[in-house]
Amino acid sequence: MKIGLVTCASMLDQVRQIVPLIPQDQFVIYPVLPCCLFAISGDTIRNQVDKSVLANEATIIIYGSCHPELNSLLDMYCDSNIRKIEGNNCWEMLLGPERVEKYLSQNSWLGNNSFLTKWNREVSKSFGSETRNGQVASSCGIEELTAFRFESNQPDEEIVKREAQKAGLPYSIHNESLDYLKNLIQSAIDKAHIENEARITSGLSPKAELIPLSLLETMKEIIYIIDNSGSTVTFISPIIEKLLSITTKEFKMTFLSTQNKGGYLYKKRSQIISKRSAFITDCLERGFEDPLKIEYQIINGKGECRWIRETLNPQFKADGSIGAFAGRIEDITEWKTTEQQLTDLYQNEASLRHELETQIQNRIEFTRALVHELKTPLTPIMAASDTLSSGLKQEPWLNLAQNINKGAFNLNKRIDELLDLARGEIGVLQIKKIPIECIELSADIIQYIDAKLRKANLRLVFEHDENTIFIEADPDRLRQVLLNLLSNAIKYTPGSGLIKIKCFRTSTDVVFQIIDSGIGISSSDMAYLFEPYHRLERDRERFDGMGLGLALSKRFVELHGGRIWVENANEHGSIFTFTIPTLTPVKPEHLKLGYKNKRKPYEAAVN
Repeated sequence: MKIGLVTCASMLDQVRQIVPLIPQDQFVIYPVLPCCLFAISGDTIRNQVDKSVLANEATIIIYGSCHPELNSLLDMYCDSNIRKIEGNNCWEMLLGPERVEKYLSQNSWLGNNSFLTKWNREVSKSFGSETRNGQVASSCGIEELTAFRFESNQPDEEIVKREAQKAGLPYSIHNESLDYLKNLIQSAIDKAHIENEARITSGLSPKAELIPLSLLETMKEIIYIIDNSGSTVTFISPIIEKLLSITTKEFKMTFLSTQNKGGYLYKKRSQIISKRSAFITDCLERGFEDPLKIEYQIINGKGECRWIRETLNPQFKADGSIGAFAGRIEDITEWKTTEQQLTDLYQNEASLRHELETQIQNRIEFTRALVHELKTPLTPIMAASDTLSSGLKQEPWLNLAQNINKGAFNLNKRIDELLDLARGEIGVLQIKKIPIECIELSADIIQYIDAKLRKANLRLVFEHDENTIFIEADPDRLRQVLLNLLSNAIKYTPGSGLIKIKCFRTSTDVVFQIIDSGIGISSSDMAYLFEPYHRLERDRERFDGMGLGLALSKRFVELHGGRIWVENANEHGSIFTFTIPTLTPVKPEHLKLGYKNKRKPYEAAVN
């Protein structure tokens, strides 16, 4: 039976010694670096397991449970003849858990030939032997470097002695047999045979063969092979002549050459060859098997510049040694072109966004400066005109003083709106929620606009479904929203008309509606009604406000987490609706903390 052995590379030499002792089977070894020294991903192990499962009748995992993803990874192969030998780590597989526990209880640092030679650099670094901190191993409680020889005279005593001196520890060397590991592997092989017989008996089909090289001519990727010395290209897919207009002979002659003359011409040749050479050297000397992935530009046989993605992997022989290096070349020019277009678009968008943000910031700064410049001289005007209006009794001086005072207060209101808008645009406009009672607040506002209603000869009706409706909100901002909407309703409702205020509760919100009997709003205005500085078409001949009231109302409502919208009534007029969420119920006894009007609620219609 053909069996794949996915082996921790720390035990590779030992597995190679054991395999000839089990002659009835054919073995292929797939080494994986130890995760105790290297950052080995689950994909790295899965790649080797995939190779074994596809190419063999059974797979045996000779790797410790020290890798956190190993057990869950093996669950993916539930329909395959695959099993893991016992042992949480390589030492338990080599010596047995009882002996490992004994050595660890004696505070021993365990080592073998691979750890002390091939990966000496990583081991020394992990124990701090070559750092400024000095001999970290002994300070952590380790009392001895214990080396094991599973091969004849390996590791050499001089190597063990040198490592012990660096760590500031005594050392001992023990000659060990491979019986424990051999028995574990033999037991797994026996179970694999039983499983294989069961699969044959059940009529399961044998695994399909891997894709033969003859099919490479029809693939869209170019496959090449470099010998195990890393110096010669031994194979290249014939499809290269179709995809890159380069002959296979030209590729073999120039792919690894530092001379940039003809054939496979690529930019930054020396840097790319250096990366490829370093990767091959690491694989040969230290056993790395994560693929090399690089992207670069070439000039194809037609003189065109093309983008290439190259991937290079070591290919292992049956005994776990590297037999060759297999690579894949993809033409990713279209993908790179699209990527560059997206990058250009993103940079263009970022530039435009920056320009827009700069313009917005400049406008905000201008607005803030304008507000400051206007507020400074306006404050004494308001105070003086208020004093004159209170003190003067004779006409026309009283009327003049009152006009100045009214104009000053209207101008102050516009400035406050500009300031609120600027605060909203830079994200510092805030609300202060306190418990309030909506019916009381609405009635107070109605009484406040009573004079305007009488002057405009309008009737107002206030409808609410409960006697009290409690909510947490900012009373000043909520008052400002209602006043804005009511002022607009008064402004656009003809004499003898009707304005209706509704306040009612739903399962999630308190809903306010202001309904007027005016002429409604055109569809062209409807879409931009809540935008700053927007005024209705009928107002554009006269400068009546700056068009900030509804924009600010929208901001205030949204700061409460609500929504505001407008629609035309069925017959005539418009309906402005906004909601304030009732996230938590407000109890009547908490109302003393917030707004409560002491005046009698407004109950009758204004005539």
